[in-house]
Amino acid sequence: MFERIIVRSLPDGSTRRLFPFHICLKGLPDIILCRDDEDFDVFVKQIHLCAIRKNVVVVVYIVMSNHLHVMILAPDQKVADEYCVEIKKTLSMYYSRRYGVRKVLRHLDASAFYLDTNSYVRNSIAYTLKNALDTGCRVDRYPWSSYRAVFATDQTTGLKPVSRLSTREAERVFHTNMDISSTGWLIDGCDRLDPASACYVSYAEDAFNNDLSFFWRVLGMVDNPAMEARFVDGPRTRLNDQQFLKYLSETAERWFGKKVDDLSNDNKMRLVPYIYHTVRTSPSQLARGLGLDRALIEKLIRYRKQQVR
Repeated sequence: MFERIIVRSLPDGSTRRLFPFHICLKGLPDIILCRDDEDFDVFVKQIHLCAIRKNVVVVVYIVMSNHLHVMILAPDQKVADEYCVEIKKTLSMYYSRRYGVRKVLRHLDASAFYLDTNSYVRNSIAYTLKNALDTGCRVDRYPWSSYRAVFATDQTTGLKPVSRLSTREAERVFHTNMDISSTGWLIDGCDRLDPASACYVSYAEDAFNNDLSFFWRVLGMVDNPAMEARFVDGPRTRLNDQQFLKYLSETAERWFGKKVDDLSNDNKMRLVPYIYHTVRTSPSQLARGLGLDRALIEKLIRYRKQQVR
């Protein structure tokens, strides 16, 4: 029988009662965060390095070009929220160093959603891994998720323990000066982290009663729009109109150097997808704040969702 809340050891060696959380870092609609394989590789490794620093356990993950999902086990909501902040800070620093763009993740959502039923745990796992389909790639062939670790047979051939890396090699491969020699992680010939060695795979398999066919059924049936509404849209903070107008004004100044009322309709329409994905708002509130027709707002939102999927 699957136990959603478990007692197990954490990276610091302590034993705690742990709860499941779904982490979503939602990207900007007009910025590609992962531009090449190096970016994807760094983001995957930072998911796990941040987990060590914030003392949580990674179950499954996926990194996409402008967002990521991670399911973790954490002692409480506060620790899960701190993990979100750590990911944002770490990835923002990396992006700034490599591309010279500062504070790119400053206004992004990073939310930790508590999974309060066994069904939500299963759906979180399935939804996370099924995101690969948005790239046009088969789920089992997408290289930047932990899919291949779940229900996998022993595939350690050709893998190298990170404990064998010198300090200098570890810094080069993982972009950190942390001591990772005791993690038990493995890397392949391209220095990519093996997900089966870094994730708590048995928890994911237990969620599906250790039944591969059950896992496939849930993966095939998971309602992605419903999960997106719950994990991506749901956790965002809803602003009242006064707060929303202030946020609109700050965004307009940052993007165009103008007040909202001085923007052309074209510029206002450019703001709609960004605003919609960075705060919890509605077509009516967007229409009030931007002075645009609600039907146009709804059309722009629908178009953006079709482009992302």
